Amino acid sequence: MGTEDPDMARRDPIVILWWLRHRADVRTAPERQVALEIALRGNDPDRCWVLLARNTEPTLCLEDPLIGQDRYVYVEADAAGLYPAARGLRSWTEAMADGSVRIYGEPDLVAAVPSWFLPVERDEDARSHLSLPEPELAFEATG
Repeated sequence: MGTEDPDMARRDPIVILWWLRHRADVRTAPERQVALEIALRGNDPDRCWVLLARNTEPTLCLEDPLIGQDRYVYVEADAAGLYPAARGLRSWTEAMADGSVRIYGEPDLVAAVPSWFLPVERDEDARSHLSLPEPELAFEATG
């Protein structure tokens, strides 16, 4: 994976989204597509989205994908708080419990979020199920 650089993630938070996308476990993602709306405190106020669905490569979006509101999970954190969960250095459950990552939305979806991502020692297992050569950004036309 290369050298870890938490400061790079603070300077360029899109890296965190790439890591989240890379570590998604498509075998345990929800069957029906879900949007993780990520709001990183202390950075650009715009939000980004990670779309997850079972057996489908995750997609990063810079614009709201406008799927049903019951299919959104809202994630709020600063880069320092989300970085360890995104890299698998810390469990989502721990980050949620101490408040460094705040997640809300449909209770069943919120409870399932930790299961949608692999721990760092299983990163290689995730790569065997997906072909992720470059981060993809989906640009949705609005209007």
